[in-house]
Amino acid sequence: MVADPDNPLVLDILTGSSTSYSFFPDKPITQYPHAVGKNTLLIAGLQARNNARVVFSGSLDFFSDAFFNSAVQKANPGSKRYSQTGNYELAVALSRWVFKEEGVLRVGAVSHHRVGELVPPSAYTVTDLV
Repeated sequence: MVADPDNPLVLDILTGSSTSYSFFPDKPITQYPHAVGKNTLLIAGLQARNNARVVFSGSLDFFSDAFFNSAVQKANPGSKRYSQTGNYELAVALSRWVFKEEGVLRVGAVSHHRVGELVPPSAYTVTDLV
């Protein structure tokens, strides 16, 4: 997947590093890869104009128990080793967002009227102060 900064409906959730690229691992690279650097989206979200939500992941393994429970460490010598990845927490946060358990604005008890009045009119004009 490739980032599209001109599309306000697409959310870049997890991007590749500046040196990453997307290509078939078992084939030689014969042409310039489609997704390169931070434009490579590993996980992306989309919220449509009707508020429908969807999340795309570049890997099913991301959601596996093996990836949830595996230890991780940066490639630098002597770097700290972590007993667990953050995949589980991210997967839970993504599912809560996509199923609208979080990140939803709900409106209740709406009231409106012109400045200086107490009753809402049947219509407003552009110059009305509300």
